[in-house]
Parts: sequence; C-alpha cells; structure tokens
Amino acid sequence: LRASGGIEYFADAGMQALKGDFKLQGVTRDQVTRDEPKSKSNFAFTILTPNRKWQLKAGSQADYDEWERQIFALL
Repeated sequence: LRASGGIEYFADAGMQALKGDFKLQGVTRDQVTRDEPKSKSNFAFTILTPNRKWQLKAGSQADYDEWERQIFALL
C-alpha cells in the first residue's frame, strides 16, 4: 500500500518480484468489502476499482483491520 493511493502486489512472499500495481482512485468505502465478514478464519476481501475486481487475503483479523484502516485513510 503506497501513500500515493496505490497497491503493489508481488509474485513471491518475500516481496522481491513485483508483479504489478493498481490505484485506489475512484474507489469508495462501500467498494472495499470482506468476503465472509462473520468468518473467524477467512480474511479475504474485495476491492472494486473502476476497471477490475481485486481479491486479496489478509492473514488474520488484525491484519485485515490494518488493511482496512490504511485503505480507508487513503480514500
């Protein structure tokens, strides 16, 4: 997540091989949704941008909460 309002994603867990990025421009809070909000083990979420539906997965509730906090701060 970049302060400029973009998200980079990587081909590897070590974040050495940048695969691409996308911008949050035009995204509103209601377009960032947790896929299964009542689940205690699935922390996948979706960001609906004007050009694509992005599906990401946080590792824990705390990780998801941090993603949401930082994304919402940029919107």
